[in-house]
Parts: sequence; C-alpha cells; structure tokens
Amino acid sequence: MENLSNEELIDRIIELEEENKRLKRKNKKKNRSQIKTTKKEIVDYWSRIEDECELSVDWAEAEERCWRCGYEKNLQKCHIIPDSLSGKDEPSNLVLLYERCHIDAPNVESKTFMWDWIRANGTSFYDTFWQKTAKKEYEFIYGKTFTQELAERDILSSRDLEKFFSIPEARSVNHFAHPWKNDSTNAGLLRMRLEEYDKRHKQNKLPKTENFRRKEEKFDRLVWELCMIAKEYHFNVWEGRTKNPFSITLSCYIDLEHRLGISIKLERQNEYKACFTTEENPNNINVKEYNIDLGTEEDNVKEFIKNEIVKFCAKYGKQGKQEFIFTINPLYRLRKDR
Repeated sequence: MENLSNEELIDRIIELEEENKRLKRKNKKKNRSQIKTTKKEIVDYWSRIEDECELSVDWAEAEERCWRCGYEKNLQKCHIIPDSLSGKDEPSNLVLLYERCHIDAPNVESKTFMWDWIRANGTSFYDTFWQKTAKKEYEFIYGKTFTQELAERDILSSRDLEKFFSIPEARSVNHFAHPWKNDSTNAGLLRMRLEEYDKRHKQNKLPKTENFRRKEEKFDRLVWELCMIAKEYHFNVWEGRTKNPFSITLSCYIDLEHRLGISIKLERQNEYKACFTTEENPNNINVKEYNIDLGTEEDNVKEFIKNEIVKFCAKYGKQGKQEFIFTINPLYRLRKDR
C-alpha cells in the first residue's frame, strides 16, 4: 500500500468495498430461505388478473420467457415487495424475470410499481428488447437514431435488414462477471457494423427504385396471406433469400410417399409462377422449374395454394403442428403454442 499514490489508493479502497459488498450479497443469498411458490402458481395467478396486451410475453409462454424482456431464459422468481421489506412468498408478490432483468427490477415497497415498470418495457416482438435498449444508447451517443442511420443508407425493408445483419458481428467481450453484453457494447457493435457496411457498399450508393420497393410490398403481402393459410393447415413455410429472392415454399411431409410442396415465385414482370417440389428450401430451386403461370393477382396465388392444400389434407389428414417457419420478416415466428 505504501507504494500506491493517493489516487491508486482510493481506487483500491473502492475495489475492496465492492468486493466486500459482493461477498455480503453472496452470503445473504445463501442464508435466504428458498422461495416455495412455483412458477406455474405465479403464472396462473397473474394470467387471471393482468392482460397480456402490451407485455413482452404471452401468458402461454410465461414460464419460459422473461416478463420484462421477452427472451427465453432461465427465469428467476422476483419479489414485487422485496423479501427484506417483509414481502411475502406468495403468487401475488412474485413475477418471473431473467437474471439481467431481475438485477434491474425495482426494489421498493409498492404493490403496483413493478407492473408499471414491466409494462413500460413491453416490446411487440420476442428477442428484440436488448437490441432496442442498444439503439437507445446509440441515439444517446450519436444524437441520431439507428433507424435514421439505416434510412440514410437505403436500408428500409426486411430484405435490406437481413443483408445488413448478415455482416458478421465485430469482436467484443462481456464485462467482468456478467454473462451478457451491456448496452454500450451492443451500441458499439451496431456502430461497427454500420462502418463495415459502408466499406463493403461504398461503390453502390444508389437507392433502390420505386418499382423495386413496390415489388417488395406486393410480395410481403402475399407472404403474410400464405403464412396464415400455412398456419391453418399446419404446413411449413420457407421464404427464399438472396439465392432465390421473392420466392416462398409451403410444404407438408408425412413420409416419402405422402408429401406436398408448392413453391411460388414473383418474377421480374410482377407475374407469379408456381411449381410442385420436394425441396423445402426455395433457395435450392432453379428458376426454370417454375412452370405454372398464375398471373399477376395475389388472389389467384392464394386460391391455387389453398385448393392444393385442402385436397392434400382431405386425402391424408392435417398434421398435428407446423415444424418450421423461415421467413425474412421475423413477425412470422413459429410459436410454441401452435
């Protein structure tokens, strides 16, 4: 200690204080009685009282996904009124949170503030919350939103975003003792990805044409409609990407003798073509295989698809569930409750 400067000595004292606090928390955790209320009891209680609207999680998945961020993680039972403030071990005083959210959760003697906090953090789509917080951090640092940065580069659609996020993430490490990346690290990774995108595309700065954007919108509407049909009849969905853009395959596999695959492609002239296929992934289908003309109207495509699927299900029955949905837009995620 004698060789340390005053500044170094202060830093060392602070480090020791933090270590002492950590050990106290560890010992306190060891001595704390285990919470007896089950996760199922907590979900059953709150699902009868709280509307899932504006929450980050649906009640059907509330035992697996954090109620604040919506990520599928190992959940911890979190007191609404803390145990140290005489909070009880009962469903009405507990919620389920991922460790990182548990650390951020309020520790106040209030029966209502926890739910105000959970709802204020609600997000519409699973597995997006921490990216949203990183974007807030990005805006704080650079004075403009990350969405503005993307728009300046003509990154507007789901396809553009997929291309952008196909760029490998830069190197980073987690902060000491944290099993996750903090917001500033994630914001830095977004910045580095933008810089790499600019390097790769500095020769191609022309925005996409209005006709191309209309084609994207046209096909995205069709994808939505076909996903709804697939959901009803338990067919799998796979949307083509860079290898075969503007294509989508609906398929159902019972065995080698009993299966149906239909692929749709929107061609350059805004005409839809179809083919029957045993290939689930449209990226592996040659453009020349699309030999059925369906015209330019979405209704023709939907009618064709539905007729073929209904005939197949009438003959072989409907499968118990969908096995997969791979689409560019993350909205069509395969849900566990299907």
